Amino acid sequence: MWLFTAVLVVLVLLPIYFSIDAYPFYFSNTLFIIVFITFARYIFLLKHTAVAHSLIFKVAMMVAAIPIIMYLVDSVSVFQGFADDIGLETLVSDLTLSKQKAIMKYVRTEMIFFGVGSVIVAILFPFRMLVSIWRGINKNTV
Repeated sequence: MWLFTAVLVVLVLLPIYFSIDAYPFYFSNTLFIIVFITFARYIFLLKHTAVAHSLIFKVAMMVAAIPIIMYLVDSVSVFQGFADDIGLETLVSDLTLSKQKAIMKYVRTEMIFFGVGSVIVAILFPFRMLVSIWRGINKNTV
């Protein structure tokens, strides 16, 4: 699954890499995709993972989810502020007009999709861990 996540990150960021010279959101964009895929995988497929019965992992991830959520929300806000105030046009000024429109639409759509998606799964993730802990203690399942 980590290989799948890495390949997806590369495939999603490849058009941006080839179109924009100085893209300031590589880190946050990569984090959005990784958190979205990984947390969604743990939410829906937890019983099929190696950490399904690890109480320490679940508690640690519940605690870690709080600063992750705050950072994700801040990163989405920073991107939206940049897109609204400065404009994505400043990133693609050396391209033709049709390519500018296409890459700006791609960047905005991709960042908002993975950004908001990662925030949503990061909010749901601690509740899933809590349910799993409760099931492990009371029912001996995941």
